[in-house]
Amino acid sequence: MEKLSETFVICKKVFKYLGFWDDKTNRSYTLYSYAMWFTFIYLFDVFQLMFFTTVTDMYSISEGLSIIVCELVLIQKLMTIKRCIPRIEELFSILDSVQFRPKSTDEWKVVESVHNRAMGMSRFLYYCIFTAVLLYVLIPIANHSGELFSPAWYPWDLTSPIKYYATFIYQAIGIYICAATVVAYDSFVFGFLLHTHGQIERLSIRLEKLGYESLAVDPSVKPDKGMIEIEKYSENLAARKGSVYYGEVVRCVLLHKKILDFVEEVQRIFRSAIFNQFVVSAMVICMSLYQLVTITGNPLMHVSRMTYTVALVSELFVYCYAGNEVRHSSKKLSYQAFKSDFLKFDKSTSVVLQIFMIKSYREIIVQAGNVIPVTLSLETFAAIIRLSYSFLALLQSMQP
Repeated sequence: MEKLSETFVICKKVFKYLGFWDDKTNRSYTLYSYAMWFTFIYLFDVFQLMFFTTVTDMYSISEGLSIIVCELVLIQKLMTIKRCIPRIEELFSILDSVQFRPKSTDEWKVVESVHNRAMGMSRFLYYCIFTAVLLYVLIPIANHSGELFSPAWYPWDLTSPIKYYATFIYQAIGIYICAATVVAYDSFVFGFLLHTHGQIERLSIRLEKLGYESLAVDPSVKPDKGMIEIEKYSENLAARKGSVYYGEVVRCVLLHKKILDFVEEVQRIFRSAIFNQFVVSAMVICMSLYQLVTITGNPLMHVSRMTYTVALVSELFVYCYAGNEVRHSSKKLSYQAFKSDFLKFDKSTSVVLQIFMIKSYREIIVQAGNVIPVTLSLETFAAIIRLSYSFLALLQSMQP
């Protein structure tokens, strides 16, 4: 792995190929993007919404809600991507900067572990969601029912074989696009958060080695402008204080500040869409479970609903897991500084280290939402699962 942004190569390609990474540099691509937005996002959701004007039973309503709510949240996610492409590209640049690049074997192990976890979680989500989509598509084929697999209303007669198969293919493509972009967006969020966790772990390693060995410098890496300024600033301070350790502590402080700025920018970009995802997750998981417990007959439908429910729970879990990792690793920073050989430090270096320890004692909490912030943690994940079960029990009690 040469660059940390390689974690997001597949995600970016998904958005690019499907027409949702329009940086306004290519007019033909912009037209293609508009066509994809209209055909497979706006028009697709209108047909889904019109379905509710034709049904009254609870099962059909729950089936429609479990899909349309996710698609409406997807619109906000895609709008976030469209609006923030330059800012996301800047996050890639920060990850690839020399300051965030590992300087030792131990640091490389941490970063590679983060990269592998992010890629593994992304692949798991793709497997879950595309398996659910495939099973949804196969149900009407296996039943020979002549019905569509996704609840929707269309202003044409579906009894005509040509119109039915054309609509069926349109739905299959639309659901595939929704699934692919959902996973790509989620991979962006938890990938950035896991890399934040990786950088905090890097900083922990550097703090632990203070006083024992000089911070490693990779001679094969050409410093960028930002790193040159940091090195010059640190060396000037070290020369002024007459202590090489002073400059090394300052480098750690500046890395910590850069990590804080990075995670704050990630929250500013994605927090609104993540909050809405959390709000609807309890309801959607509840609707999926309700369908699961009320389905009778075809076992393929049980498997498809179960797979869809697992995908929904997994999507929620990866957000909370990544946020929890950032919070947990940030708790250890001040303790890692205690492991340094601080007895070698002069008074001015010790004072800077103490100030840093006080500053870093406050853990980094990743939150979604602005007015009502929701913390991304495993406790929040458990609370939403409990809330989903409560909604399910309420729905079941309403049945005659």
